Amino acid sequence: MISLSNRLLDRAVDRRALLITGGNSPSPDLIALGQAAASFTMCADSGAASLVRLGLWPDMIVGDMDSLAPEVLAQLKEGDCESIILPVEKDFTDTQAALEWLFQHDYQEVLVLGGTGSRWDHSAANYFLVTGFGRQGKAVVMWDEKNAMRYICNNSYRVPASNHQLSLVPTSNEGVELSLTGLYYGLDSAQVPCGQSLLISNEFAGPEATVTIGRGDAWLFVSCD
Repeated sequence: MISLSNRLLDRAVDRRALLITGGNSPSPDLIALGQAAASFTMCADSGAASLVRLGLWPDMIVGDMDSLAPEVLAQLKEGDCESIILPVEKDFTDTQAALEWLFQHDYQEVLVLGGTGSRWDHSAANYFLVTGFGRQGKAVVMWDEKNAMRYICNNSYRVPASNHQLSLVPTSNEGVELSLTGLYYGLDSAQVPCGQSLLISNEFAGPEATVTIGRGDAWLFVSCD
């Protein structure tokens, strides 16, 4: 499992929520890490099953409940879990609805478990939700067993060194201008177009890496094999 220090959370944040959504189910250890880092736990639809099977309840569940087993929903209701039931026919996913609720209620950062899996369309949509909210100044961090990912733009970001890989994927149409220090492949005000793989699988070469974005935006990943 990727080390906690490399999970890309903003240490200055004091109001963080955990959102468990559908997709690959997080392990009990990952759920425990997520709950330790957050003050509020929400599940989007089938994400609730990951908690209930451990005998845990979220603070709230949001969704149309089309992919959550009826018996699990019944257990949650019996446990007085607050719920927001959405229509099946709508113009957004349950994950987006959950994120919007959390940011409307003044959470500064949302940590997402799940969200990737066999449905590539949902996985891609969730990555771009990270970008969409990030461009509004709303921070979303995604975790799984071997990866952490967040949106970055126009700032410097420090990542503690480890034996993990650090990668960046430009997301703005005009690409990204960035500098990299503390990494095996350093860059100084480099222009990297969108749709290029130049920034994949860099390695740490110092006590910490610094990623400085001068223009554009990107996804920042820390991953392990």
